[in-house]
Amino acid sequence: MGFMKSRYIKNQVKIIIELHNTKNIFKICKHYNNIRVIFVNFTKRDTGEILFIRNIFCIGINKNLSKQQKIDALIHEFAHFILHDKYLRC
Repeated sequence: MGFMKSRYIKNQVKIIIELHNTKNIFKICKHYNNIRVIFVNFTKRDTGEILFIRNIFCIGINKNLSKQQKIDALIHEFAHFILHDKYLRC
């Protein structure tokens, strides 16, 4: 990852934290009506995945993870949602 891209991502994170006045990723996700967080029993070793179910974007998180792993997976998948405009165009 290049320096400029890294700086862009860090800036976006700062904006989102300030906008929602929290670092809690679960609370941040609640602000986005088109994202639902669901806990799934993945059959493979996935930690998280963006799913499209009944016209709703869902971030599926493996329910068998530790609390911290769930947080990390949600942050990772949420970043995909925010940074990749293909999700925002739907």
